Amino acid sequence: SLLFFVISLASCGLLVQTAPDTGLKIQELVQCPLQVEPLGCWKDKRKDRAFPDQIMNSRDPTSNAASNPIIDWGNYNAFLSNFICECGKKILKKKNVDSAVIGIQYYAECWGDYLKKNPNFKIHSKTESCLTGNYSPYVKTNYNQCQVHTGQSSTMFVYKVKKYYRTCP
Repeated sequence: SLLFFVISLASCGLLVQTAPDTGLKIQELVQCPLQVEPLGCWKDKRKDRAFPDQIMNSRDPTSNAASNPIIDWGNYNAFLSNFICECGKKILKKKNVDSAVIGIQYYAECWGDYLKKNPNFKIHSKTESCLTGNYSPYVKTNYNQCQVHTGQSSTMFVYKVKKYYRTCP
């Protein structure tokens, strides 16, 4: 009867267990409907920020830029892909432009400049003190365009985001 029906569905592959909802719209950066161009890892200073506006913050729920979902350390690569994409969408919409530059800092903070068309994120020196979405050190020589990166406490990984779709190999 019912038990036989459930067993039949399972043996035919028709009974599918759904994964829990993580709140993430995408799992990889290639799924983002924006073109995301990496511009490298740069130092930043709290009292002299390259980008003055915090666009999103998934670390601190009390921040004025607080956003959901909160950082997911166990699924960080997917979290970071989603975070970069959502931040890109948000700044493009707010500025009403086709492209903008954002910096990902301190694992889950996104910074940008709502006023300047081409903000100077190079005011501080270039560095390799960034990480991949798998917590590996950023190494420019081993760089993969589709890999996601983040800055740490006083570094940021900078991306240019555009309203076009790109593909990765």
